[in-house]
Amino acid sequence: MPFFGRLTIRSQLILMLLLVSVGATAVVAHLGFRSGRANLTACIYQQLTSVRSSKAYQLTSYFAQLRNQAATFAEDRMVVDAARELRDSYRQMDGVTPDRDADERLRAYYRDEFLPRIADTRQGVPIVEAYLPKAPESRRLQHAYIATNPNPSGQKHLLDDAGDGSAYSAAHARIHPLLRNIVDRFGYHDLFLIDPDTGVIIYSVFKETDFTTNLLTGPYKNSSLAAAFRTARDAKGSGFTTTVDFRPYGPSGGAPAAFMASPMYDGAELVGVFASQIPVDEINRVTTGGEAWSDNGLGATGEAYIVGADGTMRSVSRFLVENPQGYIEALRSLGIPSARLARIEAFGTSVLQQEVATEAITEASLGRQGTTTMPDYRGVDVLSSYAPLAIPDLDWVIVAEMDAAEAFAPVYRFRQTVLICSAVIVLVVTGLAMAMANIFVAPVARLASHARKASVGDIQDPPTQHAGGEVGELTSSYAEIIGIMQVQSGLIESQINAYDELLERVLPATAATRHKRGDDPIADALTGVAVAAIDMGGLAQARRDLATDEWVSLMNEIVAAFDDVAERHGVEKVHVSGARYLAACGITVPRADGVIRLSEFAAEILTYARRLSRDRGLTLSLRIGIDAGQVVAGVVGGARPVYDVWGDPVAEADRLCLACPEDTAALSARAREQIHDMIDVVERPDGPDGAALWVLASASTSSA
Repeated sequence: MPFFGRLTIRSQLILMLLLVSVGATAVVAHLGFRSGRANLTACIYQQLTSVRSSKAYQLTSYFAQLRNQAATFAEDRMVVDAARELRDSYRQMDGVTPDRDADERLRAYYRDEFLPRIADTRQGVPIVEAYLPKAPESRRLQHAYIATNPNPSGQKHLLDDAGDGSAYSAAHARIHPLLRNIVDRFGYHDLFLIDPDTGVIIYSVFKETDFTTNLLTGPYKNSSLAAAFRTARDAKGSGFTTTVDFRPYGPSGGAPAAFMASPMYDGAELVGVFASQIPVDEINRVTTGGEAWSDNGLGATGEAYIVGADGTMRSVSRFLVENPQGYIEALRSLGIPSARLARIEAFGTSVLQQEVATEAITEASLGRQGTTTMPDYRGVDVLSSYAPLAIPDLDWVIVAEMDAAEAFAPVYRFRQTVLICSAVIVLVVTGLAMAMANIFVAPVARLASHARKASVGDIQDPPTQHAGGEVGELTSSYAEIIGIMQVQSGLIESQINAYDELLERVLPATAATRHKRGDDPIADALTGVAVAAIDMGGLAQARRDLATDEWVSLMNEIVAAFDDVAERHGVEKVHVSGARYLAACGITVPRADGVIRLSEFAAEILTYARRLSRDRGLTLSLRIGIDAGQVVAGVVGGARPVYDVWGDPVAEADRLCLACPEDTAALSARAREQIHDMIDVVERPDGPDGAALWVLASASTSSA
């Protein structure tokens, strides 16, 4: 650093103190920020997981309650009798055709009130005939309880008796107040009684256009209510309840609707199917915490929501509730189709409309639970906690999230505070450094005087650094002495380095380090080590045919090639003895795939041996044995240390090496189990004592 060397010692001291203080402050600030961020992230994740778990428990409990209620009502004597009476009275109306005026009034209701409600949410123009029930008795009851019902849409359930003098209306007048009370008390969206033989909805509380329609052949035969009915009708016995996930439901104007259904038995007779329309409002109340997200620990941007198997929401988005226009604009900026945005605005909900294809949903759909930081369905980075929901018949997942900007806001404020404090510390240290520099300069000047005497042999205190100013004068006075010391130190260091280099060539790096440290004995019991014993057949003949220097050169070439291949595959050479080469994997670096690496190493050196034999006219044929297990590795010898490996895998590898055919690599049964079909092997019957041998497929093919 030429600039630093030209400074006086006073300036150097000031600069060093400043660098140390600024560096230390920067390190502390950085570590504090990272630690604060990590701790806060963990706290936020814990909070989100707690919210997620709480709401998951509430939802599973709520659906369990709904299922219990459905099963109970389906077995209730009053409800069973009501279903029988309404079914029989409906059947008595068979063939009773409404007059032309009544039929026209019913058509007018569909044309003027019902179809406009669904026109904005469907593609194309809906027609009346597609939704009118075909049965005359169904039209008559729809005329009486829907078209001429004096109550407006949404309040048709307030009519008890249509006053048409029919047996059905008489039964309805007695039964309807009781079932309407069940809906009011338990918060259902609607209740249905369905004829199991014909599939006709013989009763509903709210008298939407599904009332008296046929779920097997009518306009709503493909609805979720029809699916729930068919499943419950086909159940074997009472006590069964099925749930069908949310789908758009025409009678509710295309709004999302889910249903539960249970069969109703009177003894052994199936008299009806009891069905309920699950209110999405209760699900939203649980996920939004009554729209009190902050009170639920979700801050200003956090929310919890449910996603179904189709990747769309099953609960409302917080951002739609709080800022509908902003929510729509955010989705529009992400390229969401206008038709979907229109349905969200029409229904006022994101259920079945908002797609959520995030990492959290993918993981939860696979049955996993956890936390992550990722972009949400708005493209905003969030902290997310996710898990699947254990609700029968429903493949739902639940997610609790909070915007990363809000979650990390305290960390950013902390970082700003640290920066301000750091600036103040630097200013204070600057003043202290200037004062301390003046104190330290005087002793250094006296040290320079001693250094001038040392130049003629009076050595006292050596210099501690090289720089300009007073220390530069000391450096020039001690130059000759320092030069001698450097030469001597260099000689010593070169000898040490030469010894270390030689030691590291003989021993593995870890063993060499322990040997230099003076550890004795150096021995390790290792598990999961793969061992390969290699017999280089044909070298004896080559030794007789070649001169001594050519023979040594050939051996060096072969061993060096084996070493290169071993290094590429993460295999370690243990030692070479005559025509035997011992290699291992997992000694100094634990490896779970040691057998695979040794198999690849064996395949490559077999190829090399064939090529060398062909190019040199030799008969170098390798036999390789591979085993794995527990070994003992250590250093033996004092002045001439040797590293070696002992144990059953070594003996087994040697045995396989001697037993297998030439130009072949054989694996023990233990080694065969560890390759997990990642290396092709074949079974050959020419093992020792007639036992089978597992050999590498390529080696087997070549030798064959």
